Amino acid sequence: MGWKSAVGIAQNSLRALVSRMPPAGGGLPEEWELRRDRPAPTDQGHRVIKWYQEYIDNHDGGAAVDKAMYDAGLLEPESLSWQRQVQ
Repeated sequence: MGWKSAVGIAQNSLRALVSRMPPAGGGLPEEWELRRDRPAPTDQGHRVIKWYQEYIDNHDGGAAVDKAMYDAGLLEPESLSWQRQVQ
């Protein structure tokens, strides 16, 4: 990018955008973000149930879901909802 700090600034701006409430942002809770400088986002049983990662060039996310609902096609990926809100 030509300027070492530009990546950090862009990353910080992206994190702010996805955690800001709609319609100005994606509305993803900061406590679900999987980051190397924080503990993993876990429930009271210390299980990672929902998480996401934001990087300048991609979005990763995951969640534990009910297998029967998944097999029946009743679950919409949260990323689609997020994409609609950001667009």
